[in-house]
Amino acid sequence: MHSAGSYFLYTALAYPFMGLFSSCEAIFHSMGSPRISMIASAVMNIVNIGANAVFIFVLDWGVSGAALGTLLARASGAAVLV
Repeated sequence: MHSAGSYFLYTALAYPFMGLFSSCEAIFHSMGSPRISMIASAVMNIVNIGANAVFIFVLDWGVSGAALGTLLARASGAAVLV
Protein backbone atom coordinates (compact mmCIF):
# COMPACT_ATOMS: atom_id res chain seq x y z
CA MET A 1 0.00 0.00 0.00
CA HIS A 2 2.94 2.30 0.62
CA SER A 3 3.97 2.01 -3.03
CA ALA A 4 0.52 3.05 -4.22
CA GLY A 5 0.59 6.12 -1.98
CA SER A 6 4.00 7.23 -3.18
CA TYR A 7 3.03 6.65 -6.82
CA PHE A 8 -0.12 8.72 -6.38
CA LEU A 9 1.82 11.52 -4.66
CA TYR A 10 4.41 11.81 -7.42
CA THR A 11 1.88 11.61 -10.21
CA ALA A 12 -0.32 14.17 -8.47
CA LEU A 13 2.67 16.54 -8.51
CA ALA A 14 2.74 16.08 -12.29
CA TYR A 15 -0.88 17.21 -12.82
CA PRO A 16 0.01 20.91 -13.25
CA PHE A 17 2.58 19.98 -15.88
CA MET A 18 0.01 17.91 -17.77
CA GLY A 19 -2.45 20.79 -17.62
CA LEU A 20 0.16 23.18 -18.98
CA PHE A 21 1.18 20.68 -21.65
CA SER A 22 -2.42 20.10 -22.78
CA SER A 23 -3.17 23.82 -22.88
CA CYS A 24 -0.07 24.64 -24.90
CA GLU A 25 -0.68 21.68 -27.19
CA ALA A 26 -4.21 22.92 -27.93
CA ILE A 27 -2.88 26.43 -28.63
CA PHE A 28 -0.30 25.12 -31.09
CA HIS A 29 -2.94 22.96 -32.81
CA SER A 30 -5.28 25.92 -33.15
CA MET A 31 -2.45 28.00 -34.64
CA GLY A 32 -1.94 25.33 -37.29
CA SER A 33 1.34 23.94 -35.91
CA PRO A 34 0.66 20.36 -34.85
CA ARG A 35 4.26 19.42 -35.58
CA ILE A 36 5.49 21.33 -32.51
CA SER A 37 3.16 19.47 -30.18
CA MET A 38 4.11 16.17 -31.83
CA ILE A 39 7.79 16.88 -31.18
CA ALA A 40 7.01 17.76 -27.56
CA SER A 41 5.06 14.51 -27.16
CA ALA A 42 7.97 12.55 -28.63
CA VAL A 43 10.42 14.25 -26.25
CA MET A 44 8.12 13.51 -23.32
CA ASN A 45 7.84 9.83 -24.26
CA ILE A 46 11.59 9.41 -24.80
CA VAL A 47 12.33 11.04 -21.43
CA ASN A 48 9.70 8.82 -19.80
CA ILE A 49 11.17 5.62 -21.22
CA GLY A 50 14.75 6.60 -20.38
CA ALA A 51 14.03 7.92 -16.90
CA ASN A 52 11.88 4.92 -16.00
CA ALA A 53 14.59 2.52 -17.15
CA VAL A 54 17.25 4.32 -15.11
CA PHE A 55 15.15 4.84 -12.00
CA ILE A 56 13.64 1.34 -11.93
CA PHE A 57 16.48 -0.89 -13.12
CA VAL A 58 19.71 1.03 -12.45
CA LEU A 59 18.83 2.86 -9.24
CA ASP A 60 16.38 0.13 -8.09
CA TRP A 61 13.74 2.63 -6.92
CA GLY A 62 10.80 0.47 -7.96
CA VAL A 63 7.37 2.08 -8.13
CA SER A 64 8.66 5.41 -6.84
CA GLY A 65 11.18 5.43 -9.68
CA ALA A 66 8.44 4.88 -12.22
CA ALA A 67 6.44 7.75 -10.78
CA LEU A 68 9.47 10.06 -10.69
CA GLY A 69 10.30 9.19 -14.28
CA THR A 70 6.76 10.07 -15.29
CA LEU A 71 6.92 13.32 -13.33
CA LEU A 72 10.20 14.25 -15.00
CA ALA A 73 8.82 13.39 -18.43
CA ARG A 74 5.68 15.46 -17.97
CA ALA A 75 7.71 18.43 -16.73
CA SER A 76 10.04 18.16 -19.72
CA GLY A 77 7.10 18.01 -22.15
CA ALA A 78 5.61 21.15 -20.64
CA ALA A 79 8.99 22.87 -20.74
CA VAL A 80 9.40 22.11 -24.43
CA LEU A 81 6.08 23.76 -25.27
CA VAL A 82 6.52 26.80 -23.04
